[in-house]
Amino acid sequence: MDNYYVTAQRMYSDLEVLYKENRWFNTCYLSGYVVECYSKLILSQILGMTQTQVRNFRHDLQRINIELQTILPTLISGGRIPSSFLVDINCLCPNICSGSQSWHPEHRYSDGVGFWEETIAKDYYTEVNKLILILIEMDISGVIR
Repeated sequence: MDNYYVTAQRMYSDLEVLYKENRWFNTCYLSGYVVECYSKLILSQILGMTQTQVRNFRHDLQRINIELQTILPTLISGGRIPSSFLVDINCLCPNICSGSQSWHPEHRYSDGVGFWEETIAKDYYTEVNKLILILIEMDISGVIR
């Protein structure tokens, strides 16, 4: 069974090391997986989607976010989960989710020149720090099983 919380923590721990070592490209690469794991955790644990349903989203953050935006109002109004845990990843993580330097795992094959360099990595790092704090709060609050 996929464990999106543990995977997000693992990716975050590694990207912190890379960030401190000025390894900008791979900092960005792992940052996207933290966003993906957060999103898939919401789909699986809060919405109750099966592992197969969640995996069908693959690495498509935009498609995942569209699904989340469709159901977030219902979840918030229904009180199933505190609204502070349910975020629009496009708003919280705009650099990771959109634009010319947005995340996708296919970028791992890039030569890294002129792409995901220091400025972008710092933006990614700032965004992913906000998201990991939400995940930690979700764990502390017992939302994550």
